[in-house]
Amino acid sequence: MAIEFNCPHCDKSLSTSEDRAGRKAKCPGCGEVVTVPGLDQPAAEDDFEEGLPPPPPVGKMRDTRAKVACPMCGGEVLAAAKRCKHCGEDLSPEGGGEASSGATGELTKIEAGEVIGSAWKVYLKNLAPCLVGSFLVNLLSQLATIPQQIIPGLVMGDGEDPTGVMVGLAMLLGFMAMSFCVGAFLQIGLCQLFLKAARGEDPQIGDIFSGGKFFLRYAISLVLFSIAFGIGMVLCIIPGILVSCMFYPFAYVIVAENSKGIDCFSRSQEITKGNLLQIFVLMLAGAGINLLGILALCVGAIFTLPLTLLFTAVAYLKMTGQEVVEV
Repeated sequence: MAIEFNCPHCDKSLSTSEDRAGRKAKCPGCGEVVTVPGLDQPAAEDDFEEGLPPPPPVGKMRDTRAKVACPMCGGEVLAAAKRCKHCGEDLSPEGGGEASSGATGELTKIEAGEVIGSAWKVYLKNLAPCLVGSFLVNLLSQLATIPQQIIPGLVMGDGEDPTGVMVGLAMLLGFMAMSFCVGAFLQIGLCQLFLKAARGEDPQIGDIFSGGKFFLRYAISLVLFSIAFGIGMVLCIIPGILVSCMFYPFAYVIVAENSKGIDCFSRSQEITKGNLLQIFVLMLAGAGINLLGILALCVGAIFTLPLTLLFTAVAYLKMTGQEVVEV
């Protein structure tokens, strides 16, 4: 017997099996966590489809083309999926705990050329949101740095007044922190936009402002990543490149898997194991493409930057066995 109810946040019609009464999961419509009501609670008045198929079988690679319906939200997922990409429902046989927002399958190895080809197709299909979203993030991030470049200098004057110097330094640090926070907030939102584009989930420009719930975790992780990368670059550059390749997916792990604390780094290391060379090739390709964009009177970079950022999102999805939209 199916339990039929509406999301209390967006009123989307939902249906699931009775054994999931009392469970929590993300609504595929608005992303908010909802609790499945019991059978004794009133059902929605809308008409729903009954007889949803059982959880899909496991044991095959996630890139199989067979599709089934998620028993929690009814969304279409790959037959080998371990979690629903729409609501995060655990689809493994031993599943039964609370669903999380991570929709990962088996870890796989990637080919740089295949990632670039997939990213290019996704980019063409989602040109407007990717292009405008990336442009706005860079523009707003640059605007946020203006106060730290101008105001402290005006306060310090000629540097002869110790009080003015101290006030200027304090303001400089404050504005630097502000610009970092603005940049981090927009960057994690941009990660969500690119993940949606790569999954075929209708990305919107407004997604760049939707990273609030991940902001603190991302900001702390970004500081730690930057420190590790900086130390690595000082140590003969190669360790810095290794750090960059090994831990680059940490932002996507935070967004897609709702990683807590700094677990995003251990998870990133797990994901990139065996793929470091291909990730390095992707980074070289991205750097070359962006260089060409800069040489084209810098205007070309507006078009190349979102494309190369899509490389990272598509690579993350492929490495974790998640589905990349077929264009």
